[in-house]
Amino acid sequence: MSSNTILSQALVESGRDIPLNELLFAKRVLDNYLSIAQQNSPIELIAEIKDAALAVEYFKAQETPCEARNVISEMFAQIQSVESFEDYHALAGKPRQALHELVEDRANLIKHERGLLLAAGYDIS
Repeated sequence: MSSNTILSQALVESGRDIPLNELLFAKRVLDNYLSIAQQNSPIELIAEIKDAALAVEYFKAQETPCEARNVISEMFAQIQSVESFEDYHALAGKPRQALHELVEDRANLIKHERGLLLAAGYDIS
């Protein structure tokens, strides 16, 4: 595991149960607000950021069998404590990185599975 990873290998494997569309949606929400949440942005944007984090329904869960989902849900919950754009950048960076790790893992799995199907003679075009 490299030094800039958030999730352990066990959590990454646990995260394979999370639907890909949920991973991508949650990451897109964080990415969008990270790109516009600047020091010169209107302070009202903080309330919108908090609402957007709450709108990511899938990661509002607590105590699910999927440990990665629980961990990322807790990261999303922490966003409710932000008081400044600096806070948001600090807090949103962790779930963003964790989601990125899960998406990368899923992409690698898909590549591997496609290779297996091709090798077995299946047309996947």
